[in-house]
Amino acid sequence: MEIDKAIIEKTTKCIKHFACLKNKQHECCEIFMCLNNEICMIREAKSQVCKYKESGFTEVCTCPVRVEIYNKYKK
Repeated sequence: MEIDKAIIEKTTKCIKHFACLKNKQHECCEIFMCLNNEICMIREAKSQVCKYKESGFTEVCTCPVRVEIYNKYKK
């Protein structure tokens, strides 16, 4: 997968060393939709520890790299 370097550089809170870019499905939370191309709703969280995962009514992902992967590749 190709993600703009500027998006990667602004993803400063990633503690997983950008595992989602290795194209392994088990590394990424399953997303079912994104709002405004910025906030993704998580169907299934793959990890309990992620600085971009937020809980509320539903879990959401605000990771710039993960959001771009979903928006660009629908994965």
